[in-house]
Amino acid sequence: MDNIEVKDIMNLILVKLDNLEKNQEEMKGTIGKIENRLDNVEGRLENIENRLDNVEGRLENIESRLDNVEERLDNVENRLENIEERLDNVEERLDNVENRLENIEERLDNVEERLDNVESNQETIKKYIASAEDTLKKVEYDHKIIERMKTAMCI
Repeated sequence: MDNIEVKDIMNLILVKLDNLEKNQEEMKGTIGKIENRLDNVEGRLENIENRLDNVEGRLENIESRLDNVEERLDNVENRLENIEERLDNVEERLDNVENRLENIEERLDNVEERLDNVESNQETIKKYIASAEDTLKKVEYDHKIIERMKTAMCI
């Protein structure tokens, strides 16, 4: 009986060994699948790392360009401030020119008024001169008559 039990135990051990071998084969297949998936994940991870490096490089490029844009913007702001200062100066100069022009216009109005007065006085003087000439002609005429009368009396 001991023989039967040992045989049974051996058979049982053989069955278990067969099961273990099957399980081992299944495990090898599963491990192979896991290794394939792990290789796939590692490949994808490398791809992601490469893409991340690319993105970081592009980001550095963008940051550099942004620094350049900020510098150019500062330049533009400085130029705009200079233009605004020059515009203020031009506006001030324009105000001065306008004030001078107003003064000149006032002086011109005064000169025109004085010229009108001179022209009016000139007309009055012309009338006086014409009247004086008429009076002088009358006096000369009267003088001639008196001279004729003197001459006629002396004869």
